[in-house]
Amino acid sequence: MPIYQYQCDECARTVDEFRAVSARHDAPICHGRPMSIVICAPAVQADLPGYVSPTTGRWIEGRAARREDLKRSHSRPWEGFDQERKAARQRDREAEIRLDRQLEHAARTAFHELPPAKRRLLEGDA
Repeated sequence: MPIYQYQCDECARTVDEFRAVSARHDAPICHGRPMSIVICAPAVQADLPGYVSPTTGRWIEGRAARREDLKRSHSRPWEGFDQERKAARQRDREAEIRLDRQLEHAARTAFHELPPAKRRLLEGDA
């Protein structure tokens, strides 16, 4: 949406407001009358202010660069404490599953490296 500038004819106060193009003539009210639209150069709202990425140290300018930086650093945007706790619980579950698989693999490997007589003892077939 474009930004339109309006000015009061009585007090000369100016106001900048976002409006749809079709609503540009719906001016704010000042001193009981609609303000006049001011013809001026178009104003554009910046995408995102630039910043230095805390993870990569690169200069980030705009939403597309932010998405790419998050993807590059395997990060995700901040979504609040509830979402952070949920993501932490999910990471913990995934880590536990990985550790369980590694433990099971280590136990199977150790079992199959035993001599056959000891394996039979462990299986209860002695």
